[in-house]
Amino acid sequence: MSIDFIEDLFSSRIRVRVLRALIRYKEVNITKLSRELGVNYKVIEYHIEALKRLGIARRRGLVG
Repeated sequence: MSIDFIEDLFSSRIRVRVLRALIRYKEVNITKLSRELGVNYKVIEYHIEALKRLGIARRRGLVG
């Protein structure tokens, strides 16, 4: 694990809060995260994308 990875991961308080919620729920949609954390949907989406780039989060496809 590199220093850059750690800095990117913990560079934002919101990102840390999103990460905690992902650990707690394992799987959750952005709308629920937005409501629970009291943070704008687009902001949550931005941080989820950052976590995906770091290999920590992934998108689940629609079922049906």
